[in-house]
Amino acid sequence: MSTKVKHLLGDRILVKPDKMPDEIEVGGIIRMTDSTKEVTTGRVVQIGSDVPTTMPIQVGDRVLHSPYSGFAVTLGGAPYKLLTSFEVLAILGEEEVSVE
Repeated sequence: MSTKVKHLLGDRILVKPDKMPDEIEVGGIIRMTDSTKEVTTGRVVQIGSDVPTTMPIQVGDRVLHSPYSGFAVTLGGAPYKLLTSFEVLAILGEEEVSVE
């Protein structure tokens, strides 16, 4: 079953994160990871109608964005990030990404 929003307004992009930066331990304690050098990647699930046509982004693309960008939302019990088009830093291939 695919989770979609009826209409994404403006230049919004719905992204399914590859991994969550926080770790939830047994008992529900949330342990924050060191995100000073961390970047976040995810898969594009849906694109708003006002994303600039000069931005070559498509549903299914893997993108890179700051862990502080966008809004974290839960849809159908799964975590997503709602970004604006300018918060996407890069469109990636399938290889792993690390920040030096």
